Amino acid sequence: MTLPIFMSSSNKFIRAQKNTRIEKFLVDVMNNVCLLARDMNYYVNESDGSLKEEAIQNQIKYLENVDRDSLKEVVDEIPNEYLVNNEGNHDSIEGYNENYKELIDRRNKLEEKLKQGDEAYREDGIKSIQDYLEDKYQYLAEYRNVEYYIEKNDMEEPITNIKGKSKDDIINETQSNYKYYIMFLNINYKVPEEVNASNSLKESLNGTHNYYRIQNLYNNKQVIVRISNPLKSGDEIANDINEKNEENFKAYTFLILTLLDIFMIIILILKCKKTLYQMLKDNFIIRVYKNLFIEIRCLVFALSIVCLRFLYNIVCWNYMVYWGNLYTLIIVAVISIYLVASDIKNLYLLNKEINIKNYIYEKSLIYKILLKMKELIKESFLIKSTSIRLIISIIVFITYVIVIFTQAYWMGYIEWWPYMEPYEVMRLIPSIIFTICIIIYFLSVARNINRIKIGTDNILKGNNNNKIDVKGAIILKDIANNVMNIEDGLDKAIDKAVKSEKMKGELITNVSHDLKTPLTSIINYIDLLDKENISEEDKKRYLEILKERSLRLKVLIEDLFEASKASSGTLELDMENLDPVALIRQTIGEFENEIEKSNLQFIKNIPEGKLSIYADGKKTFRVFQNLISNILKYSMKNSRVYIEVCEEDDYISIVFKNISEYQVDFTEEEILERFKRGDSSRTTEGSGLGLSIAKSLVELQGGQFIINIDGDLFKVVVNLKKA
Repeated sequence: MTLPIFMSSSNKFIRAQKNTRIEKFLVDVMNNVCLLARDMNYYVNESDGSLKEEAIQNQIKYLENVDRDSLKEVVDEIPNEYLVNNEGNHDSIEGYNENYKELIDRRNKLEEKLKQGDEAYREDGIKSIQDYLEDKYQYLAEYRNVEYYIEKNDMEEPITNIKGKSKDDIINETQSNYKYYIMFLNINYKVPEEVNASNSLKESLNGTHNYYRIQNLYNNKQVIVRISNPLKSGDEIANDINEKNEENFKAYTFLILTLLDIFMIIILILKCKKTLYQMLKDNFIIRVYKNLFIEIRCLVFALSIVCLRFLYNIVCWNYMVYWGNLYTLIIVAVISIYLVASDIKNLYLLNKEINIKNYIYEKSLIYKILLKMKELIKESFLIKSTSIRLIISIIVFITYVIVIFTQAYWMGYIEWWPYMEPYEVMRLIPSIIFTICIIIYFLSVARNINRIKIGTDNILKGNNNNKIDVKGAIILKDIANNVMNIEDGLDKAIDKAVKSEKMKGELITNVSHDLKTPLTSIINYIDLLDKENISEEDKKRYLEILKERSLRLKVLIEDLFEASKASSGTLELDMENLDPVALIRQTIGEFENEIEKSNLQFIKNIPEGKLSIYADGKKTFRVFQNLISNILKYSMKNSRVYIEVCEEDDYISIVFKNISEYQVDFTEEEILERFKRGDSSRTTEGSGLGLSIAKSLVELQGGQFIINIDGDLFKVVVNLKKA
């Protein structure tokens, strides 16, 4: 049995096998030659070369059917054209009339031609067949390197463009002179299963044989196609081979240059070991590369392998590539190999110092993700109720994905995964990553909900030292922050309540002490007045003391009421434009006698210009009274007191500074508490409400009351709004 394909030499056959374009060209030429053979059998009488009457009649019927279809279209179009002429745009009626006339003429001609019958179409049928066969010959004639021989049965003349040679002459010439690639197609025999050709060529030959075996070729024995070697220039296959030879030359040149480069590199390595080691030492690029994840560095290693593989294919298999792309490939290969070499060196050195396994774990992105996933899953299933809901949500989502995948499969959008092409599998990767991200998101939400739940449970149990660390969803972050703010507010409320309870206790103690002292004194002096044998002079003295104690008790009670009203904000204010300098001078003038007795030196720094504040005169006067009264009570004797008035952007600032006679063992906040005195022994006069009342009165007027303590230096700043 003759093989379907035969080459003049095994070497040339192997070269042809590597070039899929040559295989495709051979099969295409064979197909066209078989088409020519089929058409010659169908149209031409072998005896005299005339056209077969049966073929002519079939062509006549075909042309008649074409005209009948055309006539039907014209007849259908005429009524529409008539309506347009009578109901359409009359401005262009002449154009419509011409079109209408053309349709009528065309209809008449088609009807007349169809009435004449076959004779009217015979000439056109013969001409169309002759033109068709001529086109076939001309198409094959364009290939200067293609020669064909179609052997006929029953000793008929073959169809060939090889003149004066038999089939045996052609085969012997090809085998002896090695001038041709040759292909056989045995029409009446089965194609052998084992053919010395590539899989794609085998499939093409099988398809060609099975198709043309039933296409009116039973009276043919063999079809032979051969291609010149060397090729004649000027056709497609010659141009293709010339391009291939040029690429081969470039590839071999590149191979030689590459081998020379490798040889030179080996010499440089042997001569410059120390320099090479210095090149692989840490620099900025290497340090950045070392900090990348292991997976990214593995991708760089894979990239170097891919680049080397491409270079190998270019050199050994003559793969076509643009020179610009080749240069890019070489640069990428050099950089990736350099990075891989430095990485191998660093890993080798690290293996001597640390556990390489721990280093890989530390630098592995996948390992970190798995650890996070483990922690995430553990926290997500801490609470039973949340765990059940989470499992149900994940099951529902996975079911949804399976349903979508099944629908896509049945609708033909995707294939069953074992039969998918690699690129189709790659297209599924984003969907898989998206699904994993959704599941991770579910786990993250469940973890955050569990953390919020645990935090609220701890708050409910009275444990207020909680920190709810929520990451991810913004709304859950806001909820966690709100819970933390509620906890902070609760802590402050508890501290305030504890402080309030403490202040209540101190208030009761202080009030009872401060009220009890004058009341006890009043009662004792009244008892003395009830006794007999008391001189008028003693009575008068006792009455003075009673009056002084009563006034002190009255002031204390008034201070209590005023402090209560000021702190609650129920005091009525009579706001007006005032001169703060005049108020200070008036206050100092009221305390003139006490100032002289105190041996304190008051130093005033008051501007000459007129200043104006918007405040309640009586309440502001009371503030200044309380401050100067405190200064007189608690300042060190023979020290200086500074009173300054300065103008700020929005405020008039009045500053009082003095040196305390007593050790300042309290904070700015503590001195503002009610009944807090600078003298902790409580031997001085006063209720301990002065500063508290002053602060409340200033703040009621929209001002600021600030206390600063520096050692024994006591400083009060009163900021009142400008008018």
